Amino acid sequence: MAEVEEPPAKRARNGENGGEADESNITMEDIFGEGINQSGLEKVLAEQMDDDSDNDKQSVQSFLVDDQFGQVDDAQFGLTPSKLDWVTNVFGDTSVLRPLGELEGGDEDAPPAVHASLGAAEAAAAASLAAKQESTEADATAVEAVLPLCDALDPDVLEKSYQLPVDQAFANSQEPERWLQTYCQGQANSVRSWTDEEYQTEARWIYNQAFRSRGYERQITETAIVRVLSKLHDKKLELVYIVEHVWWMVAKALTKEDLWTIQEYDFLWQPLWKRYLLLLEWTQKLEQAGTSVPDHIKQRVQRDVWNHPDAEQFQRDAQDWLKAMHPSTTPSGESLRSTTSSVDAVMKMARRSKFDEKLGIKESIDVLSLKAFGITPHELGENIHHNKQTFFPREENDSQEDLKTVCEKHTDSNFVSWEAVRDAVTTFLMRLISTEPRIREYVRKEFWKLCTISAKVTEAGRVLAKEAAHSFKESYRGFHVTYRPVSKFDERGSLFLEMMQLQRKGLITIDYALVVEDPRDERKKIVTACHSYHDLIRIKQRLTAHSAKRHNPEEHMPSDPKLLALWNRCEDLTQKLEAAARLKEAEMRRQAAGSDMKAKVTSSYKSAGMVLDMDHLSSFIVQDPIYEKLSLMYCVTVEETSTSFAVLDSPWNTMRRTILRRALQEELYPMFWAEVQDYLMKMSSQVVCQSLRDKLTLMTDVRPIAETDLSLDEAEDKIKQMRQDDDADLSRKREDRNWLSERAARKKGLVSIVVILPEATSETCVVGFVNAFGEPVDMRSVFKRCLHLPRARLNPVEKGSYNDEVDVKIAEHRESLRQLFATYKPAVVLLAISDSNILKMKNDLEDLLYRDQDLLVHFKVLPRIHYVDTTVPRAVAYNKRVMESPAYRDYTIPSHRMAISCARYHQDALAETCQLWHELPDANGILKLALHPLQADVPKEMMGRAITRTLQEVLSKCGLQINKVRRSLHLQSLIQFLPGLGPRKAKLFMKTLANPVTSRQTVVDILAKHLNIQDKVRNSVIENILPFIKIEPDFRDAFDEEYSPSLDRLRISPTFENWVTAFCREALEGQASDLFGESELEVRGTDEEGGANDVARRVIRLMREDPNFQTVLQDHDWSTWPARAGEPNYPECADIDQLFDRVLGELLEPYKDLRPVFADLEGEQLFYLAMGENSGEFKAGCIVRANVLRDEEFPDKDLGSEKEGIIPKVQVRLAGSAAVKGSFLKAYKRNQAGLGMTGHIPGCDRHFMPNEPILARVRDVKQGKATFFVMLSVDQDEEMWFESFPIKEEDLPYFLPSGNDDWTQVSLGLLDNTASKKKAELKDWVRRPRNIKHPNYIVGDHDHVLQILQRSLLGSVQFRSSKHYDVVFGLLKVNPTLPRELTPGVHTEIVAPERCYRQFHIFERLPLKNYGYGFEIAPELEVDGFVYGSFDEIIARHMEPIMENLRAIQNHKHFGLKEGQITDKIQVEDGLKYLSRGNRVLQYKLLLHDQAPGHGQLLWCVQAKSVKEELIEVFPHGFFLWGLHFRTLRELIEWFKETGWRNRDKCRKDFREECRKREEVMRDKRGEHADPDAAIRRKRTLRMAAGADGLQTPGGRSGAPTPYGHFRQEANAATPAGLFSSPGTTRTVAPGSVPPSPVAATPARGGTITPAACFERPGAPATPLHAFPNFSRGGAMTPTGPGAAMTPHEAPGTPANAFPGGAMTPSNIIPHTPFDTRPGTPGQQIPQTPLLGGVTPAAPPAYQYHDMIDGGTPGEVPVTPAARPRG
Repeated sequence: MAEVEEPPAKRARNGENGGEADESNITMEDIFGEGINQSGLEKVLAEQMDDDSDNDKQSVQSFLVDDQFGQVDDAQFGLTPSKLDWVTNVFGDTSVLRPLGELEGGDEDAPPAVHASLGAAEAAAAASLAAKQESTEADATAVEAVLPLCDALDPDVLEKSYQLPVDQAFANSQEPERWLQTYCQGQANSVRSWTDEEYQTEARWIYNQAFRSRGYERQITETAIVRVLSKLHDKKLELVYIVEHVWWMVAKALTKEDLWTIQEYDFLWQPLWKRYLLLLEWTQKLEQAGTSVPDHIKQRVQRDVWNHPDAEQFQRDAQDWLKAMHPSTTPSGESLRSTTSSVDAVMKMARRSKFDEKLGIKESIDVLSLKAFGITPHELGENIHHNKQTFFPREENDSQEDLKTVCEKHTDSNFVSWEAVRDAVTTFLMRLISTEPRIREYVRKEFWKLCTISAKVTEAGRVLAKEAAHSFKESYRGFHVTYRPVSKFDERGSLFLEMMQLQRKGLITIDYALVVEDPRDERKKIVTACHSYHDLIRIKQRLTAHSAKRHNPEEHMPSDPKLLALWNRCEDLTQKLEAAARLKEAEMRRQAAGSDMKAKVTSSYKSAGMVLDMDHLSSFIVQDPIYEKLSLMYCVTVEETSTSFAVLDSPWNTMRRTILRRALQEELYPMFWAEVQDYLMKMSSQVVCQSLRDKLTLMTDVRPIAETDLSLDEAEDKIKQMRQDDDADLSRKREDRNWLSERAARKKGLVSIVVILPEATSETCVVGFVNAFGEPVDMRSVFKRCLHLPRARLNPVEKGSYNDEVDVKIAEHRESLRQLFATYKPAVVLLAISDSNILKMKNDLEDLLYRDQDLLVHFKVLPRIHYVDTTVPRAVAYNKRVMESPAYRDYTIPSHRMAISCARYHQDALAETCQLWHELPDANGILKLALHPLQADVPKEMMGRAITRTLQEVLSKCGLQINKVRRSLHLQSLIQFLPGLGPRKAKLFMKTLANPVTSRQTVVDILAKHLNIQDKVRNSVIENILPFIKIEPDFRDAFDEEYSPSLDRLRISPTFENWVTAFCREALEGQASDLFGESELEVRGTDEEGGANDVARRVIRLMREDPNFQTVLQDHDWSTWPARAGEPNYPECADIDQLFDRVLGELLEPYKDLRPVFADLEGEQLFYLAMGENSGEFKAGCIVRANVLRDEEFPDKDLGSEKEGIIPKVQVRLAGSAAVKGSFLKAYKRNQAGLGMTGHIPGCDRHFMPNEPILARVRDVKQGKATFFVMLSVDQDEEMWFESFPIKEEDLPYFLPSGNDDWTQVSLGLLDNTASKKKAELKDWVRRPRNIKHPNYIVGDHDHVLQILQRSLLGSVQFRSSKHYDVVFGLLKVNPTLPRELTPGVHTEIVAPERCYRQFHIFERLPLKNYGYGFEIAPELEVDGFVYGSFDEIIARHMEPIMENLRAIQNHKHFGLKEGQITDKIQVEDGLKYLSRGNRVLQYKLLLHDQAPGHGQLLWCVQAKSVKEELIEVFPHGFFLWGLHFRTLRELIEWFKETGWRNRDKCRKDFREECRKREEVMRDKRGEHADPDAAIRRKRTLRMAAGADGLQTPGGRSGAPTPYGHFRQEANAATPAGLFSSPGTTRTVAPGSVPPSPVAATPARGGTITPAACFERPGAPATPLHAFPNFSRGGAMTPTGPGAAMTPHEAPGTPANAFPGGAMTPSNIIPHTPFDTRPGTPGQQIPQTPLLGGVTPAAPPAYQYHDMIDGGTPGEVPVTPAARPRG
């Protein structure tokens, strides 16, 4: 696109100056000179610059705005032209150079900030010199507010207030404002002209685009189009003028809607014609330079191209071809230049290397050394055009050079390698092929034919899609569109825009696919873009291999980026094939269903879950027919049969296919997909705009009820009966002069209004009185309850109490309200719909007004009570621009503004809505109204045009009552919508409103004066305005309407007044000359004009007083009327009858208000407004929840009884709304018996108890007298559901939903939500907010805690709350993750963060499980069966002893090999076998467990047999082996050598059984999972490693984890790496040693400190050594007995980084010690676990080891030398 000059306002916002570089440093002294006094503005700027001296100096340009129009004499101020231009560019004009006294002032004083800046003296002078404009009537003067200095220099403020220089130019121009914006590129001084050639061409193009397909006759239609265009362009008439006053001239050829269509295409035409002229110039320039232009290009730039419907595409293709082939000859006026891309740069370099000549594309004497690449794009276009190979590439043979050799010969400074040459040539050819028009034409045609559109629901959209399906929302149509062809998108629907909105919200992704319909089996076959038949075979093989792996992605998904991309492509293609296969299956099921709509709908859901194998799916894939066709035309081919050819498989053909593939994938397919989207967006946007126009018309196209004498008399009689007045009283009241004036006002539609606006957030409502002219008179706030008539309380309140004071205040408000009604006697009472109890409020108000005899005596007639929609008034009340307007700036309370706006909206809905309008979309309040669900996705320009058209059409129905508008500021918003005007010229027009307007000539004279118009007759602004001004005296004016010229009172353009005059003269022929007693002079008139006016006045009076005169006119022969009017040769397409009806109607009722009469809101519309619902959400079929009020079948009867002949109902109250009740039938209706539906509806043969929850669907909404009533149904098979479902029968072939969306499976009726409620309560409790301030407590997920542990030292402890269970996790770092944690001289390894920790489950003991106790940490914390009082105590008494015991394992002499230098498990096992070879000695070694971090491992072997491994659990009070407790490691080893190894089988068996029991205990203690579906949503699977032999323990990571196979891993917790080893793998990372605790390294801190010290983070308090007086390393812990709870086995493992030392791998297991079950030596009593300080400690939680415990090695039991028999 050409670079368009940036608007001055935008340049000012961006801080750019528009001057040249050499003038950018001009100072203020350079401008003004040293001897010239600076103006006040300059001083302000200078002071602001001085204040900001510390910052960068701000240029004056950052404050000010350019002006392109100001021209002054360069010698006027003694400045050079360059300086004067700079001042003009900066300040907009030269007024800044004038003294302050010469500046025009406003009506208001300058703001205080300006006074402070200018100084007191200059401020006083400026105030004294300010010119004040006086008006004869103060109430009719509109004063424009003076902007503060900060706003006056802000371009955005100036732009929104239409005060930029360009706005002033528009305002002062003699052309219509909207015409300038449309046809002059927004420049008031530019000139646009049209030629006859352009008119004829544009008419032909518009006919082809809009009317050809509708069967319009070409000749007459094009003639009518030219006539309309000439009126738009030459006459500069706005289209609303043409529609209202010129349409009759083309009525036989075009409808009124056709005229608007012509204007829309005329907007599109302007750039097309510019491009046409540009291309014409371009081709002529090439031919003049001697360059030949192909004929097919010439055809696309000649006038005949407009005969084709695709002329726009032809020209766009021709332009792209010229850019690609001849970029150096671009015309200077070319305005569509695109930005340079990398491809453009390559092509430029290729031309410098003369590749175009060597390829034969450009004529040259050079050798065609690159011809081996193939034929030229032009030759390929010829082949496509003739549908055969007329040009062939070179035949390949053995002597032909290969690709590398050819490319190496063409290397140069631009392309230094043969690969670069190859890529450059392919890029060059790719671009030229993609711009060849004939290739584009073929590919475009095929692409549009094969293109289908699909939507894929995202993870975020699945829940919303399900909810939309179950509630029958219209948006559900867009969620599951599958392979829908472009041609199947309805032109009258907005489906594609709905899909775009869902994609913008991130709920779906839209993509296209090329689909071929196979006629043999009627299948939709998916095209693999840019792949041939041979490629298809390879793709099918790849898909077959992928199908075997895709169901286990964790194991088979590659990590290499290239392989991963291939995996994703295979997965994407597989899903597309599955969708095609399921669509086919659904279609077959629908065909079998016949006319059963339910079966048709459910067939799609049933097909959605089908599992299909790849052999079946492979039949739904096909090669790219476009790519194949181009390949046959571009490559060397061989003959297969007499009618078919195939591409030869050769290296050069492979290169040619690569070129074609790039051209399609990188250029053509994306381009055409963008065209498809643009077409569908435009089509859908037009539908939305039409719906928006209908909604806006419904809101604004209404006029208040104008009373008649008959209706007023009837109203007087009615109130007489209510008051029981006699006839004399009624006669006296009718003779009241005030009442007579009120009657006259009401007959004109002028009504005074009392507005009652309930405030939604309080018990009060705003009551205001607005007079008949929209002026607020009285505003007050009262209690809502004052609308009720006083009623006696059942329980009297105590005098002086709060309730008594409220009652007193309500009584005062009620009396105040009576006085308001009695004083003002409103004609209308408006109830603003801002409360759900609006119906009851109306009933109360009727009782107050109609039953109070004391109040009735004040009324002449009863006021009407109406509802008012608050949509527009609310927007008006909160619109900043409207709030600051003169009509509302005196009212600071939003509710008061809203109440006033409600009254004005009732009086004139159009004028009140127009106040929201602004040209800028961001400032346009109408665009913010909820007019359509999709309005946010429609282009703002299109929306703006649709709204402007609507408001102008409504204004044309009523006209601008100029005398009424001049007195009412809030009505002046209508002026900008007059044809010929706009928001800028409207300010000038308001100057005509100083005095009463009695004729059109008054308006003409004033406008001509302000716009400097010389030719008043032919000026387009005046011609546009006059027919839409209603010359009528305001009710407050003194002159009579008969004082105005008769023709000025008609809705007839002055251009057609000759028709009216001729009509009137002919109508009066044969009538008496003195019908109304006039003199002959009055009949004839004094001149031609006066005579014409008199004739029209006489006809108007005659029609008004003689009912038969209209019949006489209808029977009259009007054949001579055109000749008398001077227009005998009117156009052939004109309809003279339309003009006749128009003239006759105007004379019958001059300027009649054609808007429909006000109708009160009722039914569903009132329900939606009152309840805040919308018709898209709450509609027939949507699901609602309700609570039972009563079951009418069982008032006092037993279950099963039923009233005779009455279908029983259940009364309910809708959930979430106390004001809405409903009911549903319990049994089928009688007319359903023939369908086999009798008796009770399923699930309704029961007694529904009060407050039971119900799930039902909405059938209908009824309006009662005091409340709304919703008709519900619990019949799932009701026929209307299938009619209300948004997926219609025409959508079903392209609808493939998810199985979860099946709305037919929703169970209606009684809703058992006990489980879901319990689940929600549990989830709320688990995820409750906590107030835990401990420095080691982390608020975050598991990954966040791991990041902290990774940076911490060994022995560090972190705590976090679980998201899924009612438990707190403690993570102890036991393995190193940083090099600084390694101990010198000790073999240790750094592990991954997932394997560095041991996890503990901490249960809180609360007195009561409520939020009061659960907010803080509990006073008692249970860990592994021990109870502590705080986190610090857990760290000191639980975590640190565990670390000491781990060091004890590492310090043991049997730890690893070579004194702990070798800790690799495999090497240790080999060493044990070696040591036990040839002897009967039991060999054993100790290690840190490789799968359970924080625990030990005992490896032993006898006689070089298999090595057995046993888990040693490490706890604060010792060690556990097979659940048996030992205080020290020495006791454990001795017992194992003496007794344990002999009874290993019995011990393992007993331990496995005990684990199963304790697993159940732990499950009960931990409670249910708060979010059991979390793991499914994450789509994560957990796999555990399988060992080879020996005792294998689960890879859990907890102080008390639950065995594998029962519980999922804790949310967000990474699974330890050891658990992901492949089955059969036994090799794991060997653990290292654990160095001394970091506590010992910091004795200066005193005692035992918390691991927070290891973070080197301040604020972690040290744990005093004696903080726990009863604690000692061998002392008694707080036991919990043998029932200690267990925790999830897959909960994240214990951290291992807290202590510098060896690495440990995750562990799962900390078993409990079973009481009295410990096996001992056979024949002996099983010894008990030694006591700790006299107290039996609680056994640690047990684990399920049965999956990993080896049964031992059978054979001879060896003698343990270390265990000597005693005695």
